[in-house]
Amino acid sequence: MGRRLRDVLGWSGVAVLAGALVLTVPDLVGFPEYTAASGQSLPLLVWAALILAIGVGGLTSLTSSYAPTDFPARPSLLGVLVRAVVVLVGLVLVWATFPTRHLVLAVDNERYRMFPEAVTGLWVGVCLVALGMALVLCLAAVLSLHRWKRVLTGLAAGALAVVLVWTLVPMAVTRFLLVEHTVADTAGESAPVPATVSRVGWTWQPEHSVVGVERGPRGPLVRYTDGFVALDGATGKELWTYRLPYGRQVRTGVFAGQDRYAYLSHVAAAQPEPETRTMVVLDTATGEIVHDALMPPVVPEGKEDPAAVLYLTPNVRVVRVREEEGERVVGHATDSTERLWEFELDLPEGHLCLWGNDGGVRGYGDRVLVARLCLEDPEVESNLSAALVDMDVPEGAVESVIALDATTGEQVWRHDWTPEDLRLYDPPGVRTSGGASVGAPVAVTEGGTFALSDGEPVQPLPPTPERADDRTLALSTEGAAVLRDQGDEEPVLLLRTDASGEVVQRTRIERNLQLWWGMGEAAVLDGQVAMPYIAYDADHRLREFAVLPLDGAEEEGAWTRIGLGEGPVPESAEARLGDDGHSALPVPGAVVSYLGGTDGPWLDPLYGLVP
Repeated sequence: MGRRLRDVLGWSGVAVLAGALVLTVPDLVGFPEYTAASGQSLPLLVWAALILAIGVGGLTSLTSSYAPTDFPARPSLLGVLVRAVVVLVGLVLVWATFPTRHLVLAVDNERYRMFPEAVTGLWVGVCLVALGMALVLCLAAVLSLHRWKRVLTGLAAGALAVVLVWTLVPMAVTRFLLVEHTVADTAGESAPVPATVSRVGWTWQPEHSVVGVERGPRGPLVRYTDGFVALDGATGKELWTYRLPYGRQVRTGVFAGQDRYAYLSHVAAAQPEPETRTMVVLDTATGEIVHDALMPPVVPEGKEDPAAVLYLTPNVRVVRVREEEGERVVGHATDSTERLWEFELDLPEGHLCLWGNDGGVRGYGDRVLVARLCLEDPEVESNLSAALVDMDVPEGAVESVIALDATTGEQVWRHDWTPEDLRLYDPPGVRTSGGASVGAPVAVTEGGTFALSDGEPVQPLPPTPERADDRTLALSTEGAAVLRDQGDEEPVLLLRTDASGEVVQRTRIERNLQLWWGMGEAAVLDGQVAMPYIAYDADHRLREFAVLPLDGAEEEGAWTRIGLGEGPVPESAEARLGDDGHSALPVPGAVVSYLGGTDGPWLDPLYGLVP
């Protein structure tokens, strides 16, 4: 290698060392102190690399000379060995500071604030130090200063290398190491939700902790602590994956009332409160990223804390604010604080309005339901809720539900009624047909049941006879599925009704108290009810299904048991197996069995029941 090229590359190494110091020291000084145990050695390793950079840079400046005769013809063996050892130490530091060796998994969301970008930035700084030392120490014994063109060329090349490495390497590391993302080949055709099930068609064992299972357009959507895995409902095959295994404060979810999109939000970098989260919206059919942007908090004027998001869609987040002009329900963009729409709520003078839990707001699909109870101000000085419980309903008290378009904020429908009491209730519930193929969602309120789309009153529930106990399994605009316990020795009935509440199908079923209490988790299909439950076998508890055909049989029908063939449930799951521990989710292609109803994640397998 010619003397000219060695000088240029050597001076470029000096520039790389200088750039590493300038860019890394501020990040290192500001590195969060509250780090994980596995990350406490990272600052020490980075400081060691920077000290090496200072030493090599200082030695180079001291040995530089203007006189060409000062350059030895061949470096000494000792000098070569020392240089090789220093370069090797730099490479060892690159290995020792690799991000995945220090980052904490997302399961420790609330404990540590070690952000991937910060750790990756420190590692890139160490890489620059190793690169700079290799260029300086391996290409020239002494750098020449008398050829200023070589000096300037080398410094410019080194500065360019610093810019490229500092910019491109973090992007590559983040994409290939810190994000696990695969997409489905094509959207494909999804299988229908089965009308009946009779056997286990597939089993899927999660590799990470599962926090929930949702319905996707092609099968179940498994929510991990740090992301998603989508499965094909007919086969159990993995379709796509999106995970941020080292993300901080990760939250995953789906948008109520639709299965087209799912979202993951996380905090990407250390910042003052209130923190700005990043929201990633995924196409649930293919796993492709639809939207990836910051979601700045909405802080009402005159307040310090951000407003609570009461409903979230891919493009709109709904909050309720109190301003001088009155109460408003406001829709903000998800990627800015821009107000997309606002709906002012009327408040008669001298009246008090009560909102109940969750701000009185519940969203589902393209509807935002706003519920409240308004009455003349009772002028209670303290403990208003307790005082209202003991009060008679005053004349003029009105309870109402208003349905808004989630995209525009326009009122779609409204219903008012006189409340039976002054208790604070949850916002209106939304019920659906479950796994059945007919019927649209309905809003269930204290004042009646209404079609969610247009507010048309519907009465799909049959009247309950005296001494009978009804449990609603499914409810939609086209009818309901109701389990009726008639008490005493009378048979239990499974009723299906039409939109008017008329019973169109009555099935007698075998009385089973254990199944009865768990019917809240039943999956109502077009031709069958599938009930997940826990079976007791000696000292073991097993997951099983009991299915009953919806055939209107007048004879008392028996539940057909479907075993999952899993053997005893592991002892780790024993504590959380209760009446609501085993859940069923109808999805395209199967009814999925999973363990839910718990506060913590689990690693138990999912089973797909198929026809």
